[in-house]
Amino acid sequence: MDRPRFIPMAPITHGIEERIAPNPRERAGTTGILAAKTFKRTDWYVTSNFGWRKHPVTGVMKMHNGTDYGTHGKKWPQYAVDKGVVTQTGRAADGALFCWVEYPGLGIKCLNYHLDSVRVKAGQAVDANTVLGYTGTTGNSTGIHLHLGMQRLAKPGVFVDPHTYADQPAPPAPGDRPIKAGDRVRVKNGAKTYAGGKLASFVYTTVYDALQVSGDRVVIGLGGAVTAAMKMADLTKA
Repeated sequence: MDRPRFIPMAPITHGIEERIAPNPRERAGTTGILAAKTFKRTDWYVTSNFGWRKHPVTGVMKMHNGTDYGTHGKKWPQYAVDKGVVTQTGRAADGALFCWVEYPGLGIKCLNYHLDSVRVKAGQAVDANTVLGYTGTTGNSTGIHLHLGMQRLAKPGVFVDPHTYADQPAPPAPGDRPIKAGDRVRVKNGAKTYAGGKLASFVYTTVYDALQVSGDRVVIGLGGAVTAAMKMADLTKA
């Protein structure tokens, strides 16, 4: 296991392992998809949200750069959430064991922190069946829980709320969109509709017009008639 001297992006302090009441100002549209994939079970619970908070030990207001998940005091296995590669493992300055994993297909990298043990090493390829480690209470922690951090690969070093991740990378900014309304496009082989529906085989060999673009959703068709709504990542310019 790698043990770098300084871990610039590893958090130093986190919340106490305890069930807390939902924050009335908690962001709408939260999903918990990453937690569900990490634990492969449903009985986890949020103990501390992402964002500014009063530290439960020091009482100091500071940024909490991840979401803390309770595990009922159990050392559950933690799985990779997709195909990816481990970029760093080690013990942080506060003594916490951690690992960073990049998931190119999802456009994100995740930090699993306070681990009881790490079962992977830097450079190792992983998938959704790979156990990264086990939840623990190493470092500045008073109970077994997972601190899960997340960054977008497009914005390295910037932590965002992992609990609101919605199973796809953030849509590109309007000026950076590779496809715009009026472009001629093809559908990538094996792609499904935006809602996950199947497509007829001829769709993959036909050139369509991009009729409408909204975020990562592109409506395609011919002669003004709609064929399907697709994810932008599933289309290429013709």
